[in-house]
This record gives sequence, C-alpha cells and structure tokens, in this order.
Amino acid sequence: MEHPCYSPDLNPIEHAWLELNKLLHQQYPRIADTPGGKQAVKKRLAEVLALVWETIAEKSFEQLWKSMRDRVAVVFEEKRRIHKVLASILNLNFYSP
Repeated sequence: MEHPCYSPDLNPIEHAWLELNKLLHQQYPRIADTPGGKQAVKKRLAEVLALVWETIAEKSFEQLWKSMRDRVAVVFEEKRRIHKVLASILNLNFYSP
C-alpha cells in the first residue's frame, strides 16, 4: 500500500501519544515547574509517564484500531480526488466519468 512516508492519520500511535500528552497535563499540570531544572523535569517524566499510560482507557485503543479501515479509505479517496484534479488540469483522461 502506498502512502506518505509520514502520515499521522495512518499511524495509531500518534493518536495514542496525543492522548498520553492530554492525560499527562491533566494529571500533572505543573510537571514542567518541577524544581531542579530540565534534568529534574526529565527524571520526573520518566517516573510518571508509565503511570499515565496505564490510565489511558482500553476503549481508546480499541477505537483507534477500529477506525483504521475508515482512515485508510479516506486517504485513498483523497489520493484519487487529487489525481482526478491533476488529470483535469493537465487535460488527461485517467478516470472516466
């Protein structure tokens, strides 16, 4: 299957990272203010990220993988639409009406 080398819509882990980030900021809203500078913040993140990951609802992951068929279909439809537009601009007839 051809798709862009970096396509967040086709990469469920990108959506999991977004959820992780959202929950991290909900559960530890002042983590960036951890005393001790950047190293202390990194250390604190290392301590809490696994804990936050465990709070992501299993249903979120299920929704991600169930949505993949639709995500792939949208990408292919968009690719087809772009090819159609380009063909009409270049006066080519790759697609019959």
